[in-house]
Amino acid sequence: MTSSDIFHEPTIRELTETMPADLMLSILETYQVEATSDLAKLRDALAADDGKAARERSHRIKSASLTFGAAGVARLAAEAEDLSRQGHHAASAPLLDPMAAAIQAFVDALTARLGG
Repeated sequence: MTSSDIFHEPTIRELTETMPADLMLSILETYQVEATSDLAKLRDALAADDGKAARERSHRIKSASLTFGAAGVARLAAEAEDLSRQGHHAASAPLLDPMAAAIQAFVDALTARLGG
């Protein structure tokens, strides 16, 4: 996995240039908790065959990931959101494990990059 698979470099650069590392690490921790929680709720929505909830959770993950520069997570979440919007939310189930792995890869890589 390359850096561009994990990070949106312009966003990461902007954030690291404007925020101290300890604040970035704190925000990163919040991102991980929220994204993991939203992913669990996305799994629940798919299990309940709730397309609206699946779309909303996918959108939340995508938006938070775009804001924080988690490019790989954002791509997967956008794909899940698009499937849900088209009425094919169940087809996004195979994206969930890669999304979980992408969240962890982003957190690990950014933590290392920030020296945390």
